[in-house]
Amino acid sequence: MCYISANADKPQLDVSIYLLDTNDIKCLHNIVMQLRHMFDLDADMNVIQQY
Repeated sequence: MCYISANADKPQLDVSIYLLDTNDIKCLHNIVMQLRHMFDLDADMNVIQQY
């Protein structure tokens, strides 16, 4: 399971990812790919890719 925490106290969205092991990275990658497919996002969209 992916654990994604968003700190709503700050003006900009501060997203922290916890328990970042290989499975979580795969899970996060799958979520990003699913979101891109669902919303038909452009390939040059600002998506955080750190894996």
